Amino acid sequence: MDDNFSSIVSAIMWGRCVNDSVRKFLQFQISVLNASILVTLVSAIAFGQKGLVLSAVQLLWIYIIMDPLAVMALLTELADPEVLDRKPDRRSTHLFNVEMRKQVLGQSLYQTFIALLFLFAADTIFKYDRARKTDQEIISWHSEISTLIFNAFVFAQIFNAVNSRKIDGQKNVLRGILKNPWFLGITLLQIAIQVLIVLVGGAAFRVHKMSIRSWGVSIALGFGSLPIGFLIRCIPNEPAEKLFIKLRIMDDPSVFPTTAPKSRQQNEAIDTVRKSRYQRLQEAGARLPSFLKMVFSFVMTIVGAGF
Repeated sequence: MDDNFSSIVSAIMWGRCVNDSVRKFLQFQISVLNASILVTLVSAIAFGQKGLVLSAVQLLWIYIIMDPLAVMALLTELADPEVLDRKPDRRSTHLFNVEMRKQVLGQSLYQTFIALLFLFAADTIFKYDRARKTDQEIISWHSEISTLIFNAFVFAQIFNAVNSRKIDGQKNVLRGILKNPWFLGITLLQIAIQVLIVLVGGAAFRVHKMSIRSWGVSIALGFGSLPIGFLIRCIPNEPAEKLFIKLRIMDDPSVFPTTAPKSRQQNEAIDTVRKSRYQRLQEAGARLPSFLKMVFSFVMTIVGAGF
C-alpha cells in the first residue's frame, strides 16, 4: 500500500468484491440447505426411511457441490469497477440484504416444490397407468422417478450457482461470466460428473437408467432456477422488506439498536467464564496434585497393569 489515490480505490474495489463473494456463497449455500432439508423431511414423514427421495450418497454429492466446489466457483469472481458506484454500507448493515433473502426464499421453495411435485404426482404428470404394469415395471418406474428428482435437484443447484453471481438486483446474471474461467470450469465439471453418476452410478448412488424424456424434463426443471431468479428480481424490495420484517425474518433497519446496561450479575458471569479452570478450582479450595505426582501415578498404573 502506498499514498497513491488509485491504490486506495483499488483496495476499496477488491474489499467490496470479497464481501460480495462471501454473500454470494452464503446465498447459494443456504438455498441448498433449506431445499435439501425440506425435501428430505417431507419424504421421510410421508414414506419413512426407505422412501427418502434423496439417499445419503446423493446428499453427499449435493453437499460437495454446495461447499468446496461452490467456494471455488463463486469466490473467484474478479473485481468489477461497477461496485464503486454503490453507496458505502453502514456498519449496522445486515449481511443478508433484501435481495438475497428473496432469492434464498424463492429458490428454496422452487426446488422443494419440483422435488415434491414429482415425488407425489409423477404418475399423473406422465399419465402412468399402474393397473397395466407388472410389479417389476412399477419398481423400475419408481427408480426412474427418483433418479429424475435427483437429477433435477442437482441441475437446479448448478443453475442456481449461476443465479447467485449477482446479489445486487442485476437481472443479467450471465454478465462477465466468461471472465471467470474457474466458474466455467467447475460448472462444466459438475455437469460431467452428474451425467456420469446417472449413467454408471448404479446402486451406489441409487440411480436408474433414464429415458430421453426424463433427461429433458430433469434438465429443464433445473434450468428453471434461472427464470425463477429473474422473476424474483422483478419483485420490488420495499414490499418484500416489509413482509420480512412482519414475519420477523429480518430486523427493522429504521430502528436503531439499543444496548441494555450490563447488570452486575452479567459481569460476574462473564468474569467466571474468563477465569481458567485452574483458577476456579483454586478459589474453591481444591488441592491439585503436582506434575511429579501425576507422572509417578501414571507410571505405577502402567507397571501394575503389566503385572
